[in-house]
Amino acid sequence: SDGKNEEILLGSIGAGFCWIIAAALYIKKWLKRRRRAAAQSQFQQQTTHPTDNYGSIDRPEDGTGELLQDAEQSLSCKADSDDEDDDRIQLSPWAVVSFTFLGALDEISYFPSLVLGGLFTPLDLCLGTFFASCIVLVVVTLFLSRCKPLLDWLDDIPLYNIVGTFAIVLTAGVVWDVLADNDD
Repeated sequence: SDGKNEEILLGSIGAGFCWIIAAALYIKKWLKRRRRAAAQSQFQQQTTHPTDNYGSIDRPEDGTGELLQDAEQSLSCKADSDDEDDDRIQLSPWAVVSFTFLGALDEISYFPSLVLGGLFTPLDLCLGTFFASCIVLVVVTLFLSRCKPLLDWLDDIPLYNIVGTFAIVLTAGVVWDVLADNDD
């Protein structure tokens, strides 16, 4: 039962970290949306309600005022698109490879039990993890990169939702282990 307690403890720690990361990502996104909305509101207020500019010159009637207004709109659209692109991260090929191999380390939580149970040798697990990482890397770089609509759809999923889903799954696993441990 000592191994079971360690498994429950490690699962609880992993789930707790996932919850903390998901909450931090959500708060970061929420604050960014508030700042963006405040900046947009301030910009709209400045353009729709000019301050009392006594002695200012009115816009000319020869059409240059329309050009000025079009320029202001294009600048505001550019500022909005800059904020949206701010969420996207450009990664080098080495960073993608590194993150793929680091992503394979999530299996480390159940590797010890597989080795201690005699199901696999450490070499088998290392080779299996390496080949699984290579397969994921090939699928991502060769197939998913060619399917732009799927990538756009996946890119629209907020990161806090993905991490939150992992947290829910890990929490459910810990609760399941605790309930199964109480039945024994």
